[in-house]
Amino acid sequence: MIHPLTRLIIVLCISTLAILYNDLFILAWLLLACLILLTGKRQLDWRRLIRFFRYFFPLLLSIFIIQLVFNPKGALLLDLKLFRITDTGLVTAGIVALRLLILFLSGVWLWGLSHRDFNQAFRCIGLPESLAVMISLTLHFLPVLTGRITQMTTQLKLRGISLKGMRLRPRLQLYLNMITPLLGWTMKDLKYQAIALDLRGFRNGKKHSCYQCRRLSPLDLLLILTAFACLWLPRFVWQN
Repeated sequence: MIHPLTRLIIVLCISTLAILYNDLFILAWLLLACLILLTGKRQLDWRRLIRFFRYFFPLLLSIFIIQLVFNPKGALLLDLKLFRITDTGLVTAGIVALRLLILFLSGVWLWGLSHRDFNQAFRCIGLPESLAVMISLTLHFLPVLTGRITQMTTQLKLRGISLKGMRLRPRLQLYLNMITPLLGWTMKDLKYQAIALDLRGFRNGKKHSCYQCRRLSPLDLLLILTAFACLWLPRFVWQN
């Protein structure tokens, strides 16, 4: 089983490569690497992934269209009177869309990591335990917040309130009315989580012990070296 630190380093290298390089060939290989990692992930909730991708795809498509339309530089490929499609705009739109998709899929590979996994990873490189707790709480908080929003929209539908046919001003007013109880639930949950951490002695100022500390295996070291090598490989090939 791969060490959590290995997962974090691989995702960090993939995300760094996706941000640094504006090359369709490199981004296509990174996308293929993300797909290979996801197919090899055990107990991946594909239904949850498809559901998240359904919300992510409209944003991805809108960004692709904006980059395609508002980039008039380059050779003309298609003239639709209202806007022009050029080869530079098409390449830029493809780069931005691939970059966002890589960041999304690489983050999906970290699904399932618990507080203990983050703690094991940070202990290997000497980072404080508070950072692991903060990251794990954030990752735990996002699904809870999504569930709260889904619950509120379901309650509105049961009362016969449809957001699709509503005008802009009443819709904004409804969103403002939804934010207040949502923030109240959030602060209440955070308060209980802080109390639970205090009861477990999290902020007692002492160094906490760890049960069954995992060490990096030879396979983990090989994967980490491969990830760092792939991080410098495009730059080496580019210069030569």
